This record gives sequence, C-alpha cells and structure tokens, in this order.
Amino acid sequence: MTFRFTTKMQLLSLLFLVIFALMSFQSLVLACIANGNGCQPNGSQGNCCSGNCYKEDLQLKTQLLSLIFLVIFALMSFQSVVLACIAKGNGCQPNGSQGNCCSGNCYKEGNWAAGYCR
Repeated sequence: MTFRFTTKMQLLSLLFLVIFALMSFQSLVLACIANGNGCQPNGSQGNCCSGNCYKEDLQLKTQLLSLIFLVIFALMSFQSVVLACIAKGNGCQPNGSQGNCCSGNCYKEGNWAAGYCR
C-alpha cells in the first residue's frame, strides 16, 4: 500500500498527527512513577510504571517491634531475678535478709551466725 500526497498540506497534517501521537505516548510513559519512588495504591499520586504499588503496613511493623522489645525487656528482667539469688554453697539467712537461695533452701544450725544454700 502506498500513499500519495497531493499537497504539502496533507503531508504536513500527517506529520503533525504522527508527532502528536508520539508526544502523547511519551507523556503517558513519563507520567508513571519510577520504581522505588513514593506512590499510593489508590493511584492518587499517579501509577507506577511497573503497575505494582507496594505500601508497607507500618502499624503491623510497630506492633511487632513493640512485642519484640517487650519480650527482650521481660527476659532481661527475669535474668536479674535469677542472678539475684544466692548460689548453692554460699552464705544465707533463713529469713532472706541476705537474699534468697536459688534452690529456696537455706540451711542454718541454731548456733551459727549464717547458714548456707543447699
């Protein structure tokens, strides 16, 4: 199929239409948001070039981070309680005035100044 242009005006009109079409296509391609740049899943800021706008759920991250810190804090608190007890064989008082034995058993004879943890 060959096209014959009878006037320069027809040739210029066709050339103008081709240029306009290319510019329109270019603006569509350039209007998309490049990967790694901010977007909204609802498309309010434009559409991603990939067609996939991923938005992290910050509330879930915050809750998970809070839970992790809570567990770490609880473990650290428990560790200090365990370390605060008196080890087997060390001196103690049955009333707990020097601390408590880790085993819970402070043995003291009546005439002794202090007992020892069993």
